[in-house]
Amino acid sequence: MYQQRLHGSEFALRTLQGGGVDARFPDHPPQAMPRHGWIQDPSTQDTKRFHPDEKNWNRDPRVFVDSGRPFPNQPPLLTTRVHLRRETAEQLWRELLRVGWRPCRPQWGADVDV
Repeated sequence: MYQQRLHGSEFALRTLQGGGVDARFPDHPPQAMPRHGWIQDPSTQDTKRFHPDEKNWNRDPRVFVDSGRPFPNQPPLLTTRVHLRRETAEQLWRELLRVGWRPCRPQWGADVDV
């Protein structure tokens, strides 16, 4: 394992079994999109839910991205749903993180803890 500081951030490189190198940035949020993920703009509370299209996942992996805004003591305002290829959804997730959105707990639906 090799550790170094780069632009004020600590990172570690490790050799993977079978070749290749993996970089870890422990003080940064994960860039990978979770299989079921929620992400929110902290300044507006706009929220996106990323969830797989289970029906076609093995043949043609696609992700539904639902957009909306939660309101206290009211139903959420759901605005759009798009159906994206997994790679496009992953690019969107990374871009939202880059511009300041943050992963969050579920904001609506059956996933919400009451």
